Amino acid sequence: MKTETVKSPIKCQGSKRKIIDFISSNICWSGKGKWLEPFVGSASVVLNIKPERALLADKNKQLIDFYKDLQTNIISIDSVFNYLLYSSKELEKYKDNYFYEVRERFNKNYNSLDFFFLNCCSFNGLLRYNKKGEFTTSFGHNSKKLSTRFIMRKVEQISSFKEITKNYQFLHSDFKFLLKEKIEIDDFVYLDPPYLEYYSSYYNKWNKKDVLELIEKVSSLPCKFALSSIKVDDKKNVDDNLIYEYFKEKSFIKIVDKEHFYIINQARSRSKVREILILN
Repeated sequence: MKTETVKSPIKCQGSKRKIIDFISSNICWSGKGKWLEPFVGSASVVLNIKPERALLADKNKQLIDFYKDLQTNIISIDSVFNYLLYSSKELEKYKDNYFYEVRERFNKNYNSLDFFFLNCCSFNGLLRYNKKGEFTTSFGHNSKKLSTRFIMRKVEQISSFKEITKNYQFLHSDFKFLLKEKIEIDDFVYLDPPYLEYYSSYYNKWNKKDVLELIEKVSSLPCKFALSSIKVDDKKNVDDNLIYEYFKEKSFIKIVDKEHFYIINQARSRSKVREILILN
């Protein structure tokens, strides 16, 4: 019988929620060591793998602070419910003006409840920032977004998240810092880096130099790993094939693929890509 997918309370670009079965069915790991993710994002993969121990990192401090606040009960299930219920009434009354009021407040002095509200109500849940590090995603054009049913669903997702991650460690860092950790042979590293052309608004940016450094570090890992990437035919986005091109000829590497659609940005909406998973 197929297990129901655990959904993250956070929605963000590049989430692997819809291809969890594809990823989990290809991962071969004893589970004896710890699970490491340097690009945890929405945490969709780890929430469904459910390892006993995990070290989860992301360079988006606001995202990691949100996860830590849930884990340590700085924001409780009740506080999330009450906050979203209040925001629903304000949103219905003031429409997008309320969203932009919260966004402005958040950019001056962020907190995890405002972060969650913005994620729930922004266009496609995109986490987009400008060069100043300010959250810039626009309103999702649905003043009835925070329905009671939607709020209850989000509360359930948060409850599951808190239970699964209660013994995990969250770290605000980039991939280079996390991969300096003492990694043992029984550990497993799952990596889901941004895609160069597709996610140019990734928090604090992402460039070709980062990709090449990531390839170098992944190649020297002492443990099993799975690296998510894409293969594109678009000549304008050829740099997004860097990871695939490097690993495709390696004898110790297995590459599996699946066609998938991603939310790209407000201008391009969705794009079909060939999702690949690189495993050793």
